[in-house]
Amino acid sequence: MLAWLGVKPEFWSKAFYFFFYAAIAAIFPFLVLYYDSLGLSGYQIGFLAGILPLVTLFSAPLWGGLADRTHRHRILLIAAVFGTIVIIILISRSLEFIWLFPLISLFAFFIAPIMPIVDNSVMELIANNRDRYGKLRLWGSVGWAAASPFIGLLIERSGLSSMFIAYIVLMVIGLLISLQMTVSQAGIGTKYWTGLRSLLSNPGWWRFLVAVFVFGFGTAVINSYLFLYMDELGASKTLMGFSLTLATVSEVPILFYSGRLLNRFGITSLMVFAMILLAVRLLAFSVIGLPVLVVFFQILHGPAYSVMW
Repeated sequence: MLAWLGVKPEFWSKAFYFFFYAAIAAIFPFLVLYYDSLGLSGYQIGFLAGILPLVTLFSAPLWGGLADRTHRHRILLIAAVFGTIVIIILISRSLEFIWLFPLISLFAFFIAPIMPIVDNSVMELIANNRDRYGKLRLWGSVGWAAASPFIGLLIERSGLSSMFIAYIVLMVIGLLISLQMTVSQAGIGTKYWTGLRSLLSNPGWWRFLVAVFVFGFGTAVINSYLFLYMDELGASKTLMGFSLTLATVSEVPILFYSGRLLNRFGITSLMVFAMILLAVRLLAFSVIGLPVLVVFFQILHGPAYSVMW
């Protein structure tokens, strides 16, 4: 019916990006504060924060291989989104590390294939105009930016448990949108062992992966511990949410003009630029003592993260 009203397939991709990243904004940055509120040690908090990308690293190829083998990309996408909702409900009821560890691992397992499947579908949708990817993906940044201040205010007034409710509501909307999306059945990538051999035999890939690893390491420090740091500095949850909004708004122009930037400066120059800005951002966070200054340096997030992405 919406197709008759002139709603294009791209609309559903934009909508999914919006609500998925709004849901992520509701849960990811505040999880460390939830762990801290449960009385977990710094080691336990770091372990739980680190297990997310680690499990994702190994589970994403498994999901991708299953999707390519069965050609059931839509069903797997729906199953993954639904799985994260169920697991977040369980996490919200877990108060001890011994239960949080397997649940966070499962959450990472189910969330791993969502963006690869959606991104792959978007790239197939705009096959002849792939430089337009940034203009579609920026709706994820818009969703994150729009949700962050409201999530911060909600947590300020209702407590950390409200972040789980916000995630569930936003992700349920994302689940409904996924039923309408154009989901490509094309392969997400090459076969695992074929891809691995290609990586191991190509020095250029090694240099690229090392650069991405270093950048990801620095970004993970910020993503995992920034709110704990701001909490120590006395920042309110509302200010934390605003800092996320400011950081995400800075992504939008980069993603919008991503095609032009790549054509004008090239990949290597942009990667070096992004890593320099990340280093400046980390150095600034290490020496400042006022929450408002943390918010100010969040502006560097977009020119660093989005350029690298």
